Order: sequence, then C-alpha cells, then structure tokens
Amino acid sequence: MARKATIYMEKVGGKLGFYSKWQERVHTAWVDGLPDGQVVEMDLRRRRQAKTLPQLAYWHGPLMQCAVESLLEAGYDTLPNFEIDGEEVETTRETVDLWLKVRFKKRKNLKAVPLKRNMSVEIMGELIDFTVMWLAKDMGVVAPDPDRRTER
Repeated sequence: MARKATIYMEKVGGKLGFYSKWQERVHTAWVDGLPDGQVVEMDLRRRRQAKTLPQLAYWHGPLMQCAVESLLEAGYDTLPNFEIDGEEVETTRETVDLWLKVRFKKRKNLKAVPLKRNMSVEIMGELIDFTVMWLAKDMGVVAPDPDRRTER
C-alpha cells in the first residue's frame, strides 16, 4: 500500500505553486512512481506555516557558525553559565544551539526549551532575532545578513 504524500504549496500571484524547489522535486518523483492510469485523491487545506527552510538554513548555517566562532574567539571554550551534571559544556554547534534555546526560553518565560521541530515561523523568527541581538549586544558581533540565505 502506498504511503500518503504531503506536498506544500503557496499562493503567489493568484496561483498555487510549489512551496520550494525541493517540494517540486519530491512531487515529481512521487508522480513518476505511479503507474499509468492511477487515480489519486487530493485534499487541500490551509496550513499554519511551520518554520521555513530558509530559517533553518540560516540558523544551522551562518548564524550558528557566527555564534560558535564568536564565543571561541572571546575565549569561551566552554559555554558560560551552562553546566550539565556539574560539568562545563564544550562550545560546539550542537551545544551552542541548545544553549541559545535555553537562554531564549528564559528571556521569553516559556515553560520548556523550544524544539525547532515544533516551532512556528513566528517563534523561529523570534529565536533568530534573539540570537542576532545577543550577538550584537553581548558579543559585539554583527551576524551575517539573513537575506543572503539559500533558496527555500
């Protein structure tokens, strides 16, 4: 039995188009896998947009690189005010990602550390803005321009 395909589209210029080049490629591959004459059912509904691929690309690419490099250049081989089981935590992409989300949780008075997989576009944008402002204010570093990120 074939699995359901979830393809995201967005309205641009009065028409629905694929949300990203990746979505278009996945759709094409899915359709190519169908036998001729196959009937399919389409269910269209509005979707509350989750974080975008460009947001994730910016976060995991230039923004995390900038944050890690800035901390290391400032002499933070371990993360300030951050311990696990009483042990200092080494400054890496993975730990800085978690450290910034913990700081964001505290600043926003959230009940739990936010998980990117559950974030909306708005919350992911706030996390990015929080990080960019932290870099500028606390580290004296201007983060890379988010408008120079990859196509979604």
